Amino acid sequence: MRARSIEMTYATLNGVVQHETRPNFGGAKTVWAVWRNAVRGRADWALLLILFIALQLIDITTTNYGLAIPGNWEGNPLMAFLQAHLGGFWWVPKIAGVFLVCLAVPLLRRRWLMVYAVAYCALTVSGNLAVLGSNIG
Repeated sequence: MRARSIEMTYATLNGVVQHETRPNFGGAKTVWAVWRNAVRGRADWALLLILFIALQLIDITTTNYGLAIPGNWEGNPLMAFLQAHLGGFWWVPKIAGVFLVCLAVPLLRRRWLMVYAVAYCALTVSGNLAVLGSNIG
């Protein structure tokens, strides 16, 4: 009986040794497939994502112009912290956050979250434009 258990162990180990181990990227492919299925052919999602990205880029641009005018400061404490510590590259973590939002929100399949994000960004950009307009005239 003892000899048989040794043979089974050897066969089991031998079977494991013969198999190659390959990295499994199935999870990433699945996330991408779910995201693509949530967004593909949906004009509402495409419009919301494009508006969100465009408003973020406009926010970065208007913030840089606004901060160049004496007397203006950043109202968002997190962005003020990044500006103080990263200088001219404060927008890099913001772009990473934009990418994360654009990836995560369609996976949740909750369009109202993206509508809220776009509305908030539009409000922020309009505030930036109002400050820039008041400083020009």
